[in-house]
Amino acid sequence: AGELPIQGTSNNYFFQAALACNTDGLTEEEAKEKIKIVYDKWSESSSFSNRLWTNIEAKIREVYEKNLKIEKGRPKGNKLDTQEIAEEFIAGRKFFKNQDHTLLYENVNGFLEKVSKTLQSELQVKYPALNQNEYSDIIFKLIGLAQLYPPTNKDLIVFKNGIFNHREMRMVTTNDIADMGFKDYNYLEPLKENEPVEFLKTLFSNVADLEHPRIKAGLNAIKLGYLDPKISVIFGASGVGKSTPLTILTVVLGEYAMTVEMNQFLSDKFIKAKIKDKRLLVFQDLPQTWKDFTTIKTITGEQQKTERGFHQDVVTFDNKIKIWASGNYLAKIPPEEQDAMYTRRLSLVHNTRAVAYKEDPLLVTKIVNNEGVTIISWIVNINESECAYEPKSTVKKEWENIASPETEYIEKYWRYSESSYDVSIMKIVADFKEKYQTEMSVKQMEATLKTIGYSVKYGIVKGIEPTIIKKESVNTL
Repeated sequence: AGELPIQGTSNNYFFQAALACNTDGLTEEEAKEKIKIVYDKWSESSSFSNRLWTNIEAKIREVYEKNLKIEKGRPKGNKLDTQEIAEEFIAGRKFFKNQDHTLLYENVNGFLEKVSKTLQSELQVKYPALNQNEYSDIIFKLIGLAQLYPPTNKDLIVFKNGIFNHREMRMVTTNDIADMGFKDYNYLEPLKENEPVEFLKTLFSNVADLEHPRIKAGLNAIKLGYLDPKISVIFGASGVGKSTPLTILTVVLGEYAMTVEMNQFLSDKFIKAKIKDKRLLVFQDLPQTWKDFTTIKTITGEQQKTERGFHQDVVTFDNKIKIWASGNYLAKIPPEEQDAMYTRRLSLVHNTRAVAYKEDPLLVTKIVNNEGVTIISWIVNINESECAYEPKSTVKKEWENIASPETEYIEKYWRYSESSYDVSIMKIVADFKEKYQTEMSVKQMEATLKTIGYSVKYGIVKGIEPTIIKKESVNTL
């Protein structure tokens, strides 16, 4: 009594506190008031984990909604009737199972919440002498008795204060089961005071206004529940905050998001299976070379995916993923992949800040804690009219100017020569470095020249001459 939770114990501590309050006959509001006093003291202690008060409220609400209380253990020698317990749970609540009968879900206010593991706390409190074998047997029987996972409505998102239909852009009353839910967050209307100010700064402050519709299109796709074939890429220098909004999104979206290195994802079949039920996949620090365009096109092009998880059966599921990525480099797209990638697979956002920010290790945590609820509602409230990806011609030009600046250079400063004009490739590279202030290897320049159609032999480019540009002189090579 009076002790504060230590590191790693807050979840069980506040759950047990709520149980004690309910067992002692306190109302839910009285329990909140009593537990809030402890929370406020804990928030000022060295063991505070930045856990939101809304998370604690959700635990208290769960205890009171299910009327959980501390019960005495069974008499010695008595065996727990696991079948009776399972049947009692099934009779009073709505449980469902996945298609391979490995996971248990419960319909909580119109949303199917995964409870295979969380039921342990509830059962252990109700039956303190419960052992591991009995618990496993109860879960096994619950899964056996539960109904199969039903179709869900992808237009619906469950919040703490009701159900939102993102197609109709309003709160609704329905018996349909939502495809997505945030039990710790209220839905907030699209008002100025409900905007996540600091989060929006991380998104838009270093991006040109004309690219804002690209960002909104990439964020809007997260809520839709359908595959978005576009990979939205934030490009910029090191330390300028490219990955910050993506990290915040990953934390706020919780079980709906995952972050992984691109090459690791493409090469590991078990990691690929983890996109089931995810809405956001973030690739951190894009590599300079993309190794597997076939898999990239498959992940971003197939509405139905068939994957096998680690030690699991093969399962087919709806692909609902939206991919975001950030990087200091953009990979060169091979000629044979350009049509598919530039037409349907890529969207580019430029972070134009040149100077790195001073590192703030608490920035993400502060924004998540202060604006988590407003971030979710802001994304949900994005209107389709605000969203637009750039056309193929735009993304192709912008991408290649960064990934292959030598292409623009060659087209701008050189042309085919009908005479026998030959130029050393070393001189072309030197001229490029002077004009663009960018490093360039002879090998890359040679490859690009050949792709465009020039003949390069023994370090000499055949049939090429400088282009005459008005008001700008070109070095005579």
